[in-house]
Amino acid sequence: IARISPDIATLRWTQIGYSPSNAAGTPRNLMGFKDGTLNSNAHPPADLNATLWAGTDGPDWMRDGSYLVYRRIRITLEHWDRVPVAAQEQVVGRQKVSGAPLGGHGEFDELKLDARDAAGALHIPEMSHVRLAAPETNNGAIIIRRAFSYNNGTTPFTERWPPWRQALEYDAGLLFLGYQKDPRTAFVPINSRLALNDALTQFTTHTASAVFALPSGAAGPGHWVGEELFGPL
Repeated sequence: IARISPDIATLRWTQIGYSPSNAAGTPRNLMGFKDGTLNSNAHPPADLNATLWAGTDGPDWMRDGSYLVYRRIRITLEHWDRVPVAAQEQVVGRQKVSGAPLGGHGEFDELKLDARDAAGALHIPEMSHVRLAAPETNNGAIIIRRAFSYNNGTTPFTERWPPWRQALEYDAGLLFLGYQKDPRTAFVPINSRLALNDALTQFTTHTASAVFALPSGAAGPGHWVGEELFGPL
């Protein structure tokens, strides 16, 4: 787009991201966990009209389009990588190697949010990321996720707690892209729950955020994306 439209469009910002191939299964993020098991572009829900494509409840020019929420999320890898794997799994709510939900066996096993161990404790902790983001705890709200990793290098810093050591801080993390029919009924309520109670927030900082309206595709030859909004050329 930048190459073919320099006279009518201005480049505002760029962010380089990358992702391993999903040919060998769900890709992993920089925390070492599989990213995109539930409701990702690789494993989308069955009814996209109910979750992804805008309908008649919005402006006519957005019908059959989608809304994108973008967030750049820095991960404190310098701390995360020092946390024992068992504790990381409690934060996420999934097994690190297999991707299975805690208490399950396979990556795509159903989330059994009421399941408990022999001592009566929930297999998937109340403040785990998986539990708080699940459609079952958000009135069925679903976001079609696509995520990329990014790494902008490191900067030196001094720890704010004992032993007050000097170390390097990563400017690295996740580029979150969430597509949905309506952010007001999907991203906003889900993110509100996560912001309040998600155990993962102690390791993450949101450093950029944007919302984009993505009109439907061109109707055919001679037409173009956004024509319903701007009118014919």
